[in-house]
Amino acid sequence: MKGIWEIIKAIGKFIQGTGTFALGTLVLLLLVFALAGSQRSSELKAGVSVPKGAVLLLNPRGNIVELKQEVSPFDIALTEFSNAPVETSIHDILKAIHNAKNDKRIGAIALYTDSMGGAGIAHLHDIVDALKDFKTTDKPVYAISSSYSQGDYLIASQADQIFMNKAGSALLTGYNANLTYFKGMLDKVGVTVNIFHVGDYKSAIEPYERTSMSDEARASYEFLFNGLWNDYLSVISEARGMDKAALQQHLDQFPEEFKTVKGNFAEYALKTRLVDTLASRVDYRNVLADKHGQSGDTFKQISMQNYLRATKDWNSSSSSNEIPVLIAQGNIVGGYGNVTVVAAETVARDIRRLRKDENTKAIVLRVNSPGGSAYASEIIRQELVAAQAQGIPVVVSMGPVAASGGYWISAEADEIWASPTTITGSIGIFGMIPTFEKVTSEIGISSDSVGTSKWMKGMGIADPLNEAYSSVISANIQNGYDEFLDLVARGRNMTKETVHEIAQGRVWTGRQALENGLVDKLGTLDDAINAAAKLADIENYNSYIVKDAPDEFDEMLKQLLRRNSDTNAPKINPAQKVLKAFKKEFEFLSLFNDPQGRYILCTGCGVQE
Repeated sequence: MKGIWEIIKAIGKFIQGTGTFALGTLVLLLLVFALAGSQRSSELKAGVSVPKGAVLLLNPRGNIVELKQEVSPFDIALTEFSNAPVETSIHDILKAIHNAKNDKRIGAIALYTDSMGGAGIAHLHDIVDALKDFKTTDKPVYAISSSYSQGDYLIASQADQIFMNKAGSALLTGYNANLTYFKGMLDKVGVTVNIFHVGDYKSAIEPYERTSMSDEARASYEFLFNGLWNDYLSVISEARGMDKAALQQHLDQFPEEFKTVKGNFAEYALKTRLVDTLASRVDYRNVLADKHGQSGDTFKQISMQNYLRATKDWNSSSSSNEIPVLIAQGNIVGGYGNVTVVAAETVARDIRRLRKDENTKAIVLRVNSPGGSAYASEIIRQELVAAQAQGIPVVVSMGPVAASGGYWISAEADEIWASPTTITGSIGIFGMIPTFEKVTSEIGISSDSVGTSKWMKGMGIADPLNEAYSSVISANIQNGYDEFLDLVARGRNMTKETVHEIAQGRVWTGRQALENGLVDKLGTLDDAINAAAKLADIENYNSYIVKDAPDEFDEMLKQLLRRNSDTNAPKINPAQKVLKAFKKEFEFLSLFNDPQGRYILCTGCGVQE
């Protein structure tokens, strides 16, 4: 290797001498990638070694998602200058924990949360359940962080020992919704938003017609959050051996109790038994090294990424029977798209390909979506029905959110599985049409029209929405709501009247949805896959997540560039958080591309930690 780096240095000097910096830098990068890639390729062929008695490092980086976005190796190399997303798949985390449970080479799990971003509540509970299952083998779990957010702490609570830095904090604030309302701004700039909706609880449109939350929306959120918070406290109190009522009392009295520790967050966390040990990095490394063995200047360990590579062929079957898991994550939109949205044409294409494959014996649709375009949702539903018509069972597994359009595409599945903390329901529909007659009048712009349809008269940029066209939209929205009710009634074997009682845009937790009949059972993705196998009447099969096949060379470069970057994803600072919130609002508006202007969307369902 010394000779190789001498060659690279020589090329670098040549580049400096000739002055062709940009071209030379590119050549140098390609050479480094090629040489290092060759070395990495040899390492991969040799396989990943799992040290006996090693501690498995679970270090989620960025947001926890169903399916990660594809990122080019050059974006990874230039992370500081690119907007390359940093994400971790929930299924990678769960697979690593599951494999480690019965792997005699793994002696413990160490959970690092410093680099973890946002996560859906159901995803966090999935990790909690997986850690509980791991601990049945009497292998210890350690939680290590400089500070714990509320979401971090839910999974950290399962640890046998929780370490926190003396300069850190662990603060539980409960669930809340802070919504942004635009009506005041729209009024000031002279924009009229014409809104059409059915149901008392469709809060998606409130930011455009109100300046504050309606009583119905507030009641719906309170009902939802109380259910989710009760589950959260139950997990924490059971894991930490606390009384749930006493824990809630501590949280309610936080401002007063905080004064007793002189404003020290770490001491408060220790006093209230949220953490076990205040320790520096050197301290916890020494503790784990004493218990699990030394490796260099730290304890014996293996990263989650390396462990997954070492166990990638576990649990595979020689059977040709397949149960593919199709991920539907993000807002539902028309056209084609990447994994950040449920693009109707992309998903429909994947379903068609799967149902034409003779090895496909059942399809599991994994839904993590608040909905979106009604038309796009219907395109996806029709393809799923076509698969069922061929005798292929369709089972839905709901992730953190499966509401509005997310429920539309789920309703007629042979079975629906949800997490207890899934947010679902929101059976309603709305439409929005902005008009600009006020602002155009102020600046002297007017419209006039001529045509063959009287009811389309007055549709210029400076005209208000006329009554005739408004009545057409209203009728169409009512028709869409009736279609939604009929769909759910048919899929869930209910009367239309019964569906209406639990619909009207209202949201429910998975546990509540089980009680009112919107889902069949509570369980994990694995439970849904097993249910699909039973419906297909097969015992031996392979299950896999549907995604585009990666380029082998790209994957090699990614592994090379990420091998030393496991802890390089700091949490988002407050300023970035505000900017991202505004960016998200404007990106949300750009998703309104339904050809009929009808949307089945729950904007307040994406509760994340």
